[in-house]
Amino acid sequence: MTRGVAILFSLLLLAALACSVPSSVAAPTEIPTPTRVPPSTQDAVQLEQEVATASANLAASGELKVTLTEQQLTGFVLDGLAKQPDIPLTEPQILLQNDEIQLSGITMLGKLTVPALLILKPYAENGLLKVSVISAKYGKIPIPEKSLAQITSMINNNLNEYFVFNGKQISIETIQVSNGSMTITGKSR
Repeated sequence: MTRGVAILFSLLLLAALACSVPSSVAAPTEIPTPTRVPPSTQDAVQLEQEVATASANLAASGELKVTLTEQQLTGFVLDGLAKQPDIPLTEPQILLQNDEIQLSGITMLGKLTVPALLILKPYAENGLLKVSVISAKYGKIPIPEKSLAQITSMINNNLNEYFVFNGKQISIETIQVSNGSMTITGKSR
């Protein structure tokens, strides 16, 4: 299950980086500067401990409940990026507010360094964890709706293969995102 969380956020980061910059755009807007969540290596360890505890509870009861914080997820992504220096993303930041996941960071487009922002709305549908990409930007340039639909499809096509426990798919029942945390509940199928 730790691998599932890692894959989820790796897919999200890679999806953000896979977007191409459009040749024509509507009126650009600034990417808001998020309140920085100071990550640490301990945050990644705490995330792994939370997931291990949730996995043990799932094994014992068949029920899943895991709550993760912005700091834990940001630290986990930062730790993952340190292990994969070929991914052109620095200063990752994950914010969990108002039923949305905001991923931001600094990325390279050729020799240009720009801020990137990806906003997702996660939800449970028929026992599967799904996301809808609400918006994405490179600097002031919004990513076109068609590309957002492709990113959403790519993430949703790959996401749930990693939510497996003891060879069985985990049925996701709810996902709540607010006030700096994300809680996922589900059951073993």
